[in-house]
Amino acid sequence: MRDYTGFDGFATGKQPGLEAFVQAMATQSGLRVWNNGTFVKRKKRGANNNSKMSGWSIHSTGRACDLSRRAYHGRPGCSRADMLKVADWLVAVADDIGLEYLADYEYGDAGRGWKCDRDDWKVYRPGVIKGGGWGDWLHFELDPQHASDDSWVDGVMSSFPLSAGTPKPAPEPAPAVWVSCRLGDEGENVRQVQQVLHDLGFKNGSNRKLLLVDGDFGAVTDKRVREYQQQHDLIVDGIAGKQTAGHMGLIDS
Repeated sequence: MRDYTGFDGFATGKQPGLEAFVQAMATQSGLRVWNNGTFVKRKKRGANNNSKMSGWSIHSTGRACDLSRRAYHGRPGCSRADMLKVADWLVAVADDIGLEYLADYEYGDAGRGWKCDRDDWKVYRPGVIKGGGWGDWLHFELDPQHASDDSWVDGVMSSFPLSAGTPKPAPEPAPAVWVSCRLGDEGENVRQVQQVLHDLGFKNGSNRKLLLVDGDFGAVTDKRVREYQQQHDLIVDGIAGKQTAGHMGLIDS
């Protein structure tokens, strides 16, 4: 068991150890897992935040990553079973990588978390991990020493459980400029946002079928974008701007 650092101040930018580690996992897996967000300076958002959840996002420290398994934009993604292999591996090498916290948002009805100061998994009550069951990624945090130093990365990757396998096509390049979309807009950007929400299980207005991907940013799409933003501590404004699009993996975040 080790001490948990938590929020220890703002980073000035992305941290070399964390970035190298995430890139190594993405490369070795053939983009079956990939970086869905590391450093970003922002406050936690969402109407359901309680006093313990308020304050600055741990991503503002540069020591946290969301590691996605979603198949998107040329990234083949991986199965839930393979993602569990990655989760188990992260815990197994926790001391070697300075792992301090790991959240599995797809576990059960509300998610589960592993933490270094208890050295065990805890299943959360509904609402404690907002959006548990929706997220197709693992959130993890490294200690300051490992996040800032990349000399350890190559040494731990020999036991990483996912390999690239059959060569996959190169990832589709991210658009140079993301055009924000909102209620009343139409077009390809709207379609891409709807596709992410559809793939994550967000429903149409009747809650019987998955969200329609038609490129029309109507009232239902607006509602689902706001739900996504609330679940992931983003600004809840219904606008698929750079922050929301980056979190969805539509542009480099």
